[in-house]
Amino acid sequence: MTNNLHIEKLHSEDKDYINIIAGWYLDQWSIPKETTLNRLSNVPSEDVLFHLVLMDGNNLIASGGLHNKVGLFREHPGFEEFKPWAAMLYTEENRRNNGLGQMLLSKIEHGAIEAGFKKIYLYTYTAEPLYKRSGWTTFDRVLYKGHNNAIMEKALGN
Repeated sequence: MTNNLHIEKLHSEDKDYINIIAGWYLDQWSIPKETTLNRLSNVPSEDVLFHLVLMDGNNLIASGGLHNKVGLFREHPGFEEFKPWAAMLYTEENRRNNGLGQMLLSKIEHGAIEAGFKKIYLYTYTAEPLYKRSGWTTFDRVLYKGHNNAIMEKALGN
């Protein structure tokens, strides 16, 4: 890890970053590149409230954001009543297990507090322990895309 780490908001004109992120999401979660390109090329929006990038100098190494719509809704529409969602948190494989996901998640939570939200949600099949260490609680489990996903929530501020 270097001392050049910083987090910034993704903007719709950040086409190079959006393209990299779309590749990550295709590889990690089989989300079609076109879907990610369309969603992130219009931030902020009613769907994507904000999306962040974690940079090491000029290199994009992680991303994630606060979204009102998530893929889970297609198979489990009952969760549409819960908003917003910490979503699409991804860290480059060779940079994982160094606290970078935690750093990005903390910034997303802070942004949600600034936006006036009292509670946020997420779902995961890969990082439940990370989120539990950050004060998230599991309130449901569902099968989605062939995986047992924890549906989690976190109360903000107090």
